[in-house]
Amino acid sequence: MATKYHARSISLPSRSHPSTSKVEEELRKVKTWVSSSSSSSVCGGLLGLQDLYDSIDELLKMGSTQKVLSCPQHKQLVEELLDGSMKLLDVCSLAKEVTLETQQHVGALHSAVRRRKGDSAVKTATAAYNCYGKRMKKEAKKLITSMKKMNEKFNTTPMENPDHHLSSVIGALRQACSTNSLIFESVLVYLTPSTKSKARGWSLVSKWVHEGAIACESNSGLNEFENVDVALSSIVEEMEVEKSQIAQKRLESLEMAAQEIESGLDGVFRRLIKTRASMLNIISQ
Repeated sequence: MATKYHARSISLPSRSHPSTSKVEEELRKVKTWVSSSSSSSVCGGLLGLQDLYDSIDELLKMGSTQKVLSCPQHKQLVEELLDGSMKLLDVCSLAKEVTLETQQHVGALHSAVRRRKGDSAVKTATAAYNCYGKRMKKEAKKLITSMKKMNEKFNTTPMENPDHHLSSVIGALRQACSTNSLIFESVLVYLTPSTKSKARGWSLVSKWVHEGAIACESNSGLNEFENVDVALSSIVEEMEVEKSQIAQKRLESLEMAAQEIESGLDGVFRRLIKTRASMLNIISQ
């Protein structure tokens, strides 16, 4: 089974303001991507975040929005959002590094398997890949914990007597941060899945082959990382042509998924920086 995680509830302000309607519409769309950790859902969520931040950019350009956010008495609320955006930038930056390192390790594995350099070369590349995966799991766990704390702070920090517009703007921006953290959590869960037992090994891969599962990954119930784990657990034990070919296909699929996720993260990263710069400009006016 693919790694599962619990998606937290994301509720929009009960009384929305016309100025935040577009942001709220994009939030609802992004929410549909937070319940799965497949490569398609992860990439869809990242594209959804890009659309979300584009709508936030339009919101922050509004004179009425700039007016309420630039008031000195509201500075703490904006600074709270700025702190959240900094955490998200840190997570996004590390996730990008993970995808790049993943591509490097997968490239080394693919080269060893494709050229059939021998059991020792494959085992060495596999050991390096597994060691890297364990390190990333620890880092991912820390980041997920940090994002959860950020969301808890958003949920417990009250807004004292805000006007309708301010309430809607702050509420929408908080929800954007919380939704962003959920998508990033799904990215990290996808990039650092739980290690599968080697006992599943070749017998399971062989079953997929005979059922035609190589052509349709959804039948396997595993994401690209988990498929690679299963395939590698078989070829390190016995280097056979058929097993080698399956491992190569899994590695190619994983490399493509990592490239797509890297591209999505890069788009979100650039928009996070733009949004942060806009808020800093507003409070400095």
